[in-house]
Amino acid sequence: MFVRGLVLSVALVLAGCGAAEPSRKPEAASEVPHRRDADDVARFLAGMPGTPGSPLASLEQSEAWQQHRRQLDEAWAKADTAIVKRLQAFQAAELSDSKLSAAPVFYPFGGPDALTMTAFFPHAPTYVMVGLEPAGTLPSVADLTNKDTAAYLAATRETVSSVLERSFFITKQMDQQLRGQVADGLLLPILHLLVRRGDAILGFRYVRLDEKGNVIDRAADYKAPGRFGNKGVEIEFHSPTEPRP
Repeated sequence: MFVRGLVLSVALVLAGCGAAEPSRKPEAASEVPHRRDADDVARFLAGMPGTPGSPLASLEQSEAWQQHRRQLDEAWAKADTAIVKRLQAFQAAELSDSKLSAAPVFYPFGGPDALTMTAFFPHAPTYVMVGLEPAGTLPSVADLTNKDTAAYLAATRETVSSVLERSFFITKQMDQQLRGQVADGLLLPILHLLVRRGDAILGFRYVRLDEKGNVIDRAADYKAPGRFGNKGVEIEFHSPTEPRP
């Protein structure tokens, strides 16, 4: 089992003249609590059947979710041929140096593009993504149950449609969709891309950067108003079918 971590830092400003170290492995990465809710929600929104015991199993029986699954299966099948296999071919030809396998990946202004990042650097132990959009929060089962399922799932499909069709996210669409209109940030499309690529989400936590640049927990104030420039989400996930390099 190959375990990896991802830290999504939002609108991070590195001040001063000294050299920054944005790609170093986050401190206390082992403190990410292992819980299944992020994996359950990710699989549901990505149109993938839940694992045994999923609290969303009953919602998967709805016609709205079944249609959601069919449409995403079709979209991903096309993307696998048109985009994913080409990314993997480029990775094998240009980015297969063994030194890259152990190096963290820093992806500035990548939005929720976990697809390109993990395809180009599939063995990286840590990924750090920095963007201008909010990090976002994970909806609860109650949140999902109380929504208009068909309308909500259709809207979530739109949040990943551009990357599946064009291989990149469109900034204007992200600004419209990921600031409360569909989701409140980048977390949900990132989780979608990870599980559709075969990863399982072990857990996540809301984090921020302290004045020294360390990643610390912000569970107590993750919805507090005010500055969000140093707020993010840390995700721990693994690839059960991918051997460790």
